[in-house]
Amino acid sequence: MNPHRMAWGLASEYELAKWTALATLLGFLFSKDKKTVPFDLLLALMLLLWAHFTLTSFTAFNPDVSWVGWQKTSKIFLMTFLTIPLFRQKNRLNFLIWVVIISVAFYGVKGGIFTLITGGQYMVWGPDKSFFGGNTGLALVLNMILPFLFFHSFNQSNKYMRYGLLGSFFLTLIAIIGTNSRGGLVGLVAVLLAISGSVLLRTRKKLVGFVFIGLCILAGTMFAPQKWFERMHTIQTYEQDASAMGRINAWWFAFNLANDRPLIGGGFDTYNPELFLRYAPNPKDFHDAHSIYFRVLADHGYPGLFLYLTIIILVFRTLRQLGKIAKTIPSLNWTQNYVLMFKSSIIAFLSNGVTLGLAYFDLFWLVVAMTVCLKLIVQDHIEALKIQLQLDEKQSSIPSRANNLTFNRL
Repeated sequence: MNPHRMAWGLASEYELAKWTALATLLGFLFSKDKKTVPFDLLLALMLLLWAHFTLTSFTAFNPDVSWVGWQKTSKIFLMTFLTIPLFRQKNRLNFLIWVVIISVAFYGVKGGIFTLITGGQYMVWGPDKSFFGGNTGLALVLNMILPFLFFHSFNQSNKYMRYGLLGSFFLTLIAIIGTNSRGGLVGLVAVLLAISGSVLLRTRKKLVGFVFIGLCILAGTMFAPQKWFERMHTIQTYEQDASAMGRINAWWFAFNLANDRPLIGGGFDTYNPELFLRYAPNPKDFHDAHSIYFRVLADHGYPGLFLYLTIIILVFRTLRQLGKIAKTIPSLNWTQNYVLMFKSSIIAFLSNGVTLGLAYFDLFWLVVAMTVCLKLIVQDHIEALKIQLQLDEKQSSIPSRANNLTFNRL
């Protein structure tokens, strides 16, 4: 959330995240919770990716700068791993989801109200000096939170909480349009398609779901000013747009650098004017990565990109398996909304990330951690059902062999 970035003076520079992390680590050490992080292929790949980050920092073009990026990413990975043992119960995972929603949707609600009041004449920005301080970064994080607002509303029995989440969904959609980010528009279209597709496959009230999404899109475009349409129209004429061509130049820079150093890349924060003179087609047109994929490729070479994409593929595979299990076991039906929530949020990150270089953004890794937490919760539930089934068999004269086969298959 970066709440201190909305303060003034010394408070805006206060290292809030560091002290919060320290308190969490101390609490974890002295708590009675299980301290072990169970083995999971996703976590193993993250460890391998972190080890590769360490290697590329040793061999970086500018080690001093690269180690700063390594330190920041290592902190994110540490807290990601710490999330697993702390939130592997249903009620705790629910608390974590609420913290994510409140922290991020705050900017969506605030930005949506600001856009409506000003008629969209001004651009919506995120908190200064944060991962999503710019308009494009804010658009990405708001696109990622839309599925949380939408699907978590179905988990609420209180109608006021449900309506509050759906109202926040609408205002956040308006805020995304208010960022004037073309990449944000791409991400918005992708996440709305993902949400509407999930509604089509799951709910019986398919028409209601599509009407709701359609009304959101219609309302959003109604409040968009003419200059927003003019800026979005440049997507079709990117050859004449200097910003778009600069991004393509930056992508070629990453490709050329990776071909020169295919195994190690250039280390964290490779994008700088000096290296552009060596690897960019147009050396004078310096741009940031503007793509999570080309960012990882330039920073860590082909092995880094391979591990990064493999983690993403495995997350989708895990969520697909959890979705199938939820349909098989009625007592796990509640997990379907979580599966759709995480899946749609990652789709927003991947689509918006085509034009934005936030490859190490902590919210993405938190969604990965929450996916592992959900998997462990499901596994624990199935184990409990197995034990209960065995107890029932001992008390019954007819063993439930068919049920045993079903659980073993899961």
